[in-house]
Amino acid sequence: MDGLLTIPEILSGGEALSNQLAHQILATGSELWNLYGPTEATIWSTLYQVDPNKEDALSSIGRPIANTQIYILDQHLNPVPIGVPGELHIGGDGLARGYLNHAELTAQKFISNPFANSKSERLYKTGDLAKYLSDGNIEFLGRIDNQVKIRGFRVELGEIEAILSTYSQIQQTVVVATEDIPGNKRLVAYVVSEEETLSSHQLREFLQQQLPAYMVPSAFVILDTLPLTPNGKIDRLALPTPSGHLSQQETLILPRNITELKLAQIWSDILNVNPIGVTNNFFELGGHSLLAVVLMSKIKQQFQRDLPLATLFQSPTIEQLATLLRSSTDSLPWSTLVPIKSNGERPTLFCVHPAGGTVFCYQHLAYYLSSDQPFYGIQSVNLNPQNEPHTSIEQMATHYIQELKSVQPHGPYFLSGWSLGGLIAFEMAQQLVHQGEQIAFLGLLDSDPSSLSTNRELQPEDGAALLVDLLEEDLDLYLEELRQLAPDDRLIYVMEQAKQKNLVPKDFDLAQARHLLTINKLESQARENYQPQYYSGSIVLFKASEKNKLLKNHIDIEFLWNQLVEQIETYLVPGNHQNMVEPPHVQILAQQIQTSLDQAQKHQLETSNAETT
Repeated sequence: MDGLLTIPEILSGGEALSNQLAHQILATGSELWNLYGPTEATIWSTLYQVDPNKEDALSSIGRPIANTQIYILDQHLNPVPIGVPGELHIGGDGLARGYLNHAELTAQKFISNPFANSKSERLYKTGDLAKYLSDGNIEFLGRIDNQVKIRGFRVELGEIEAILSTYSQIQQTVVVATEDIPGNKRLVAYVVSEEETLSSHQLREFLQQQLPAYMVPSAFVILDTLPLTPNGKIDRLALPTPSGHLSQQETLILPRNITELKLAQIWSDILNVNPIGVTNNFFELGGHSLLAVVLMSKIKQQFQRDLPLATLFQSPTIEQLATLLRSSTDSLPWSTLVPIKSNGERPTLFCVHPAGGTVFCYQHLAYYLSSDQPFYGIQSVNLNPQNEPHTSIEQMATHYIQELKSVQPHGPYFLSGWSLGGLIAFEMAQQLVHQGEQIAFLGLLDSDPSSLSTNRELQPEDGAALLVDLLEEDLDLYLEELRQLAPDDRLIYVMEQAKQKNLVPKDFDLAQARHLLTINKLESQARENYQPQYYSGSIVLFKASEKNKLLKNHIDIEFLWNQLVEQIETYLVPGNHQNMVEPPHVQILAQQIQTSLDQAQKHQLETSNAETT
């Protein structure tokens, strides 16, 4: 820039560095340093020289300065892995002693340093969300109090904002959770862009490549500027309502025939979303396993057609479902095998359903595994009312092997399963070995080989307890109150709480609950009667680090499995039995499983090559 004085170095601190300001400064030829540090740690605690050519550069706050320690920890003060968000904690010589005349706040924010030898050393809980990048630098994601819960999943708004801000055509962005319809919370992204052709379709595709579906906003609003408070901060309360501002309406395709119209009405009733485009994805709009059951039930009532529940994996839009419904076939072929992710060069991983029979719980696990890792779910035969119900784990395993061989006639096989699914996978491995097949990998996800009845706070015949298991949610369940109620009243009690938390639709009734519980009860009885035999092979156990809240006593399942197998390898997974397959814990679980799969494949190739030579 001729005629303008170039400042050699510019330090940016106090507020998060925006993309727009960073590009303006770098365009002058000045060196730009991004500084981070709250008042409680004096001046700044980390610094980073911004490199515009480096990925994540504009959101990076670098590394700690001398005599300062930075820890990114989860809610239990455990360090988080690379790429996983956590709360940023600061320690070191620059830390303040506390807040003057505020002993309670000091004790809350300045805690003992669990990683120091001296008990007098402390850490400051910043309340900021951050994560480690692969190069060792730290990425700032926003305030931790910007965490919201969307349909059962905890979402860090700052993480979405940080990724959106890396999009080249966006100058500023803010993501909020809105509740236009009571009980239906959704994410809306507001972005400032000078690019007139920018569409929500582009932004959605961009985010889908980097985030799971439940973290992708359902709406995008393009603004000239973000509203500010008098002191210059973003005024979230002044953001316009999405209605009339959504750029996504440019690509919203409304129903074009009576079949699509009827389906759109069903979706709108179940999901509390309106309008719905025929190309919108059921899961992106907030659909989950229980809502999928209700959806298929309503489709059967409206169209007198039976669609397998797993149809939604292959046809998750109204347009695709309408095409299936207009086909001449009265009912679609039903299979226990569900190709959740069918592409990839690695050996296929088969994962057996937990109690309840569906495999929707494995969506996030499949997503976080390697992009070229094929993943098939095995759903329960009992989900199809036309099938003869299976009443034993041995019977289930035999049938699942028959269907598995239709995709892969011979081993080596890679098997896994969560909870009940792990026991079924274990029995499948036993039967396959007896057939002369090889098992390269047998992964058990917190599967307990002990009896249900001896260690349950609520017995398996208690329908309310089973419904809580199916919901996989922290409901306010008071056991003594439940025991005083009649069986149907127990169900109603749990269902009403589930409705209040928007886990089931408002018209979810006793008949639908009993249908789910019938399947679950069959599987619980099968598990109760199963006596696992000694297995001469090896297993990989992925054990939840937190206690299962539905168990009376803490049982070391690793000790139990040690009595049943020749060799065991154990990984400790953050979270409890119910949420270990959900974000953010599932990210670590997927990393551990992928590592084990790769090791098993390598060992299998080495063994095969040795036998060949």
